[in-house]
Amino acid sequence: MKRLLITALLLVIFAVSCSTYSTDTVTSKSSLLKSIGNAGLIIRISKNSKIEKDEYIKSVSQWLGGLTAQKGLIILTQTSDSVSSYTSELDRFYQLDEGRKFLEFKSRGVINMYLRSNETELRKIMEEKKLDGLIFYEVYCIFSTEMQYMDFDSTICIVDKNLQPAFLDWQADKFEIDESNSETIRNRLLDKISDRLVIAMKKHKFVKE
Repeated sequence: MKRLLITALLLVIFAVSCSTYSTDTVTSKSSLLKSIGNAGLIIRISKNSKIEKDEYIKSVSQWLGGLTAQKGLIILTQTSDSVSSYTSELDRFYQLDEGRKFLEFKSRGVINMYLRSNETELRKIMEEKKLDGLIFYEVYCIFSTEMQYMDFDSTICIVDKNLQPAFLDWQADKFEIDESNSETIRNRLLDKISDRLVIAMKKHKFVKE
C-alpha cells in the first residue's frame, strides 16, 4: 500500500512538472470551431524580434511535421508585414494591465481592428488557398545568456471563414535554464514556442500523435 502511495505521488509530481505553460482561454465558440476544417496558420511577431520570422516558421514546421494531420493545416509564409508583424505593444492581441490581468475587451478590440484593416488580404488568402479559417499565433520572447533565462508570451486566435473570432487564449511563462550558449538557448526557446502551439493544435484536433 505504501509503495502504491509513493508511486501515485511521483506520478502527480511528474504531471505537474510537465505542465509547463500557463494558458488561459478567453473565448471558445464550439459551433464556429467545428465549421473550420482547413485552416491557415499565420505567425505574428514583433518587427523588433531578435528571432527572425523564418526561424519561427522552420521550428513550427519541424514540430508539426512529426504529427499526423486530422484537419487541413498549412503555414502561411507569404503575407504582408501588416498581417504577420506588429510594431507597438498597443497593436498586440496580448493586452495586460499593470497587475498582469488580461484585458479581454481591449484585446478583442485590437483583434477586430486588425481583422478590418487586413480584411482584403486575409479574404484573398482564404480564397486562393481554399481555407475556411485562419489561426493567428502571436508571440513575443526574450532571453538572456548572462541571467540564464528565457521568457515568452503569446496569444492564439482562431477565426472562421467570415473572420469571426472562434477562439482566443493567452499565455505567459518564464524559464530558468542552466545554459550560457546563446544558440542553444535560442533553439530551446523556439522549441518551447512551437510546443505551446502544438498542444493547442492537438486540443483543436488539427493534428494528433
